[in-house]
Amino acid sequence: MPLDITSTTNNEKFTLPPFCVEQYFQGEINVTGVFRQRFRSSPKQFYANIKCEGNAERLVLNEIVRLEGGKDQKRVWKIKKVSSDVYEGKADDIIGTARGVCRDNSIRWSYELLLPFRNKMIRAKFDDQMFLQPSGILLNIVSIRKFSVEVASLVAAYNKVTCNHETHSND
Repeated sequence: MPLDITSTTNNEKFTLPPFCVEQYFQGEINVTGVFRQRFRSSPKQFYANIKCEGNAERLVLNEIVRLEGGKDQKRVWKIKKVSSDVYEGKADDIIGTARGVCRDNSIRWSYELLLPFRNKMIRAKFDDQMFLQPSGILLNIVSIRKFSVEVASLVAAYNKVTCNHETHSND
């Protein structure tokens, strides 16, 4: 059901779903978004597909990202729950360990990632904020920094893939 924003008042509170990482990242997720580099005039679209499996303690996210005009990038995230609201993540191109902290309907990840740039790999710091919406869509806002200066950003929407097992007859 669409949200009727014309009937909301200033003192009405939104009901935000709590974000449970190990519950959301199960099954398959499609991601669409926009990647913007600081010194480029036009942003680039991207698409990702994530296949997730695991349990309350450990998750494995197999991610394939396709940036407009670029090659597919593959990443396998291994995420471990450290406490009730803290997670750690590792992947081959992550330097050290990513750290995620949950609050209400969101998680904020901080990590360093190796990125391809002009035929070499550079280290960049990621501030990755994800917000679970009442519709089930997960919004992601990412700031990418080098030497404390934002060099790129991205905005993405995560949509869980649902299976439709309806059958149609020719009666």
